[in-house]
Amino acid sequence: MEAIQGSTHVAVLLLGDSGIGKSTLLDAVVAELGTTVTPVRIHGSPSLTNVPYGVLGPFIVELPVQEATSQLAVLRTLWSRLEEERRASQMPLLLIVDDAHDLDEATAGILVELAAAGWAKLLVASATRPGLPEPLLQLWFEGIAERIDLRPLTQGQTTEILERELGPQVLPNVAEILWEASEGNPLLLHGLIDDAKKDGTLLQRNGVWLLGRPLNSHGDRLSDVVRRQLLRRSPEERQALNLIALAEPVSRELIESTVGQDPVAVLIEHELIRVTPAPHPQLRLWHSIYADTLRNLISPARSLQLRQSLLRLMDSEPTSAEGLLRQVSWSMECGAEVDDRQLLRAAVLASRLYEDELARKAAALIKDPELQVAARSVIARTYFNTSDYAAARDILEADFAKGLSVAVLLTGTLMWAAVQAALGHSPADIMDRAGALLEAGERLAEENPEDAEGILKATRERYATMHAMVFALAGEYPDGDSAQAAVLAGPPANTLEAAFRLALESEQLLVQGKALQAFATVSEALESAGSGHDELYFLAEFLVARAAAAIIHGGDWEAAETLLAGVAAGPGPNRISFGGESTPRTALSCCTRARLPRPCTPSARHWSHCGSQIPSNSSP
Repeated sequence: MEAIQGSTHVAVLLLGDSGIGKSTLLDAVVAELGTTVTPVRIHGSPSLTNVPYGVLGPFIVELPVQEATSQLAVLRTLWSRLEEERRASQMPLLLIVDDAHDLDEATAGILVELAAAGWAKLLVASATRPGLPEPLLQLWFEGIAERIDLRPLTQGQTTEILERELGPQVLPNVAEILWEASEGNPLLLHGLIDDAKKDGTLLQRNGVWLLGRPLNSHGDRLSDVVRRQLLRRSPEERQALNLIALAEPVSRELIESTVGQDPVAVLIEHELIRVTPAPHPQLRLWHSIYADTLRNLISPARSLQLRQSLLRLMDSEPTSAEGLLRQVSWSMECGAEVDDRQLLRAAVLASRLYEDELARKAAALIKDPELQVAARSVIARTYFNTSDYAAARDILEADFAKGLSVAVLLTGTLMWAAVQAALGHSPADIMDRAGALLEAGERLAEENPEDAEGILKATRERYATMHAMVFALAGEYPDGDSAQAAVLAGPPANTLEAAFRLALESEQLLVQGKALQAFATVSEALESAGSGHDELYFLAEFLVARAAAAIIHGGDWEAAETLLAGVAAGPGPNRISFGGESTPRTALSCCTRARLPRPCTPSARHWSHCGSQIPSNSSP
């Protein structure tokens, strides 16, 4: 507004990615200016990019055909038409140019002539890539145009949008997940919000807006956005986008050998796809949500055709975990055969990424009996992800304390114990039932005397780890004279057991009012636990919740902020199912706003629930 109304600049140039809000901002500026200007709209078109003065057709329709290529004749006719509108309103002319990156050079030159002569001011919006035509960019180089680059929304701005659309009662992780999924793009954000509300993913319970399950990317609003993007691309570019979406990350050389170098170069320039650095450059779509939506728009028959065209050129298997997951998923969608071990690897990876449907489909296709126990354990984990503990229990119970090898015998045992705890069984009851694991280990040792020592050691170690875990989950110490207490008397068998013991000790210190000692103890647990525990993927949230409880109870707000800021957040679905970091953050915010003399921290027993699964029937 300042630049348009001032005397220094003859043009304002708005640049940003597709969907960032350039057109919305143009409309807002015109509405704010109201009747103080004579607005005239010109819209760039990709179909007229190579047609001189093509977009000016409605203004120069009276120009004789033989003069249609004369810059002077076009300028004279255009100015005559604009002057009529200006005289009618008696207000200065403002030319509003949207999608200026699609203007032909000749039209851009005419507009610059009008602005430079002081006959009109320009309000121009353009995509950052490929950018403005040279004549318009020259205005900025000469210092008589104001350039404003529109950036993606911050997380705070995303929260403001959600609160304006839904109200103030929105869980913090909702904004964080939507911000990450949209990458700060307002068009994608609004599409995600509309689709999530429509399909029940984003819902209101007890007055609070929350996400009940992971976002989907095939709603009507998002699909419409992607379709409109595709309509603007050439057939070769659309084929490249389809291939990359189905196979990403995929070798740039492979895609270029299929569709040619030019379409790939154009898509990179327009920031529709991105490329990893050499020596082995790979391609993926710029927005991951675009890739998910695009895959849902491709028919199975077309997908199979594209897969066959790509496989003929591939000489190796995917090297990355993401590439493996994408290829297995693509194969299953097309009905192609996949090796059982590759299916299991993909199922495990999908469950870690909370792609539960994909994990179940891959696990269900495994035919090898030796791998089916592990496959069923993966399926149980997907139900655990979504709070369906009964379904997870039924699957795990069928295999618990069974198996012809120690590896199979131990598969899913930690998950079994976590499910029992989530269903409300007491630690003593769980461990009594877990005695079947020790008995199975003894039987297996008798049947395999040459490996007996290793089998007994492994099963006893797993039993001890389960023991420490279920008591820590419940926030309870066993009675001093019980057999369960005797298990805690000896040294921990491994780092996991040590971490759970320290977590339990931290809670005991906290309820005694020793917040600083509690924080030091749970910090030691965090260090002891390390990372990469496949079955206990909620371990980090479990321990961080206790660390936050202790430090908040101690009133050290600065240290609490540092702790929470330093924790690597898991993927969006992880924060829906195991959002342990959200609860202490909310408690900290609540205490800070209220300026309470003592923080409103829930009891230590409550914190034990924050680190594990929240029951599906509980309040937000």
